[in-house]
Amino acid sequence: MPTLSRIIRGALLAAIAFVLFGLFGHFQIHATLDRTQIHNDRPGPIDPASKREEVRLDRLPFLRELRDRGLDLSRRQQQRFFSVKDLIIPQVIRNPRYRHLYRDDERNGRYFAYILNERFAFRHIFKNGGSAVEAQINRKQVNRRDIGSRRLVAVVRDPVEHFLSGWAECGSRNNLAETKPKKFDGKTYDTRIKRWLSVVMKPVDFNTIPSHQKRFYRCRAHSFPQANFLLLPLHDSQTNTRGNGTFPQLDLVGDLRELPAVLTLTGFRWSMTMGRESNRTNVAEDNADKQLLYPKRVDLLANGTLKLLCSFLSLDYYLFAFDPPPVCRDNLTLPLLNNLVAETF
Repeated sequence: MPTLSRIIRGALLAAIAFVLFGLFGHFQIHATLDRTQIHNDRPGPIDPASKREEVRLDRLPFLRELRDRGLDLSRRQQQRFFSVKDLIIPQVIRNPRYRHLYRDDERNGRYFAYILNERFAFRHIFKNGGSAVEAQINRKQVNRRDIGSRRLVAVVRDPVEHFLSGWAECGSRNNLAETKPKKFDGKTYDTRIKRWLSVVMKPVDFNTIPSHQKRFYRCRAHSFPQANFLLLPLHDSQTNTRGNGTFPQLDLVGDLRELPAVLTLTGFRWSMTMGRESNRTNVAEDNADKQLLYPKRVDLLANGTLKLLCSFLSLDYYLFAFDPPPVCRDNLTLPLLNNLVAETF
C-alpha cells in the first residue's frame, strides 16, 4: 500500500500539473487573441471603387467639400459638369448636327456676375437665384470685365422649369398674355409655350430690328439653356477669339435648391436674417399675377411640344445631372454620351 507521504506527493504533483496546464492555456488564448487583433488592425485590400472615388474627389474642384457637407444635389451637378464638359463641348462644336447648340447669352459680357468677395463672383444665370444674391449683397451685378481674377460659381435648375420661369418673367415684363384666364386648359397653354419657344429660338440681328423691339427680344435670354451662360461667347471680344468651351474661371456648379449652402463654400456668409426676399432663391416666385398668368405646368404640354423643348435644351441635359421628361429620353443622344455616363458616374 502506498504510504501517506507518497499520496501527498502525488496530490501535490497533480495540483502543480493542473496549474501549469491552466497557465499554458491562458497564455495560448491571449497569444491567439493578440495575433487576431494585429491581423484585424492591418489595412485590408483597397476597394477599387473606393480608390476611384478618392481620386475623383481630389481631381474635381469642390467635390470633397460638397460631399462632406451633405450637399448631394450640388455634388451631382459638380461631378457631372466637370467630368463631361471637355468631352461633350468639342463634340458639339465639331459635329454640324449639333453645332447649333453652342450659343452664348447674347449679353456681350453685360450683367455677368455678382461680386461675392475678393476671390469669387456668382455667375448670373438668369432666373437662377440672382435676385436672392442681390438682396444678400445689396449690390447690382457687374459686367464681365469687372470681375478681375475672381473665380466663378453658378447654380442650375431643372431645364424645362427654367425655360418656363423665363417665359413667365418675359411675359410679365412685356404683357404677353392677351387675356387673363382664371385657369389654363391644355390647348391654350401648349399653344402659348410653342409660340414662346419659336420666339426664343429665332435668330435675331440686334443691329437691324427696330429699337422698340430690342427690349422684348433681349428678354429671351431668360429662357435660354443654362449652358449658354457658362460658354465663352461665340466671338469673345475680350480675347478676340471664337468661343470653344466654358469660362476658364468657372470652379463650381451647384444646384439652385442648395444655393445658400453652396455659396458658403466660397467664404460668402449667407444671412438668414436679412428678410424674406433674400432667403428665397427666386423672389419673383411669389408674384400672384405671374403664377396665374404664367404657371409652370409641364403636365399641360403635349408630347410633341415637350420633345421640341428638350431638343432646344439638350445641352443642359448633356452637361447637368437632370433627368429629362420620359418622352424625351430616346431623343437626347450624342455619339459619346452613353459611354460618358457609364464611365464617369
